[in-house]
Amino acid sequence: MSRVRITLKSEDHDRTGSGMAVSASSPLLAGFEYRLMDVEGVMLNHAIAGSGPPVLLLHGYPENHLMWHHVAPVLAEDRTVVLADLRGYEDSGK
Repeated sequence: MSRVRITLKSEDHDRTGSGMAVSASSPLLAGFEYRLMDVEGVMLNHAIAGSGPPVLLLHGYPENHLMWHHVAPVLAEDRTVVLADLRGYEDSGK
């Protein structure tokens, strides 16, 4: 079993790939905050909302994190929901 190293940085950065992005909300996903996370040198875009037990929702080909726009707000009522764009999709790095 391989391990993935995820580096979280508390300071905000721009979306140039220098670290976590400035949090921004989307009109498509009200209440969700957008961030970039450095995962082994690749910046991955994700939206996060809610509190409680974590739920990670991943999209399939050729979708992106917005495929969960109907389900995610309901889940975020009592869970921490993370909607990630896979590597190479949307604002995630290749």
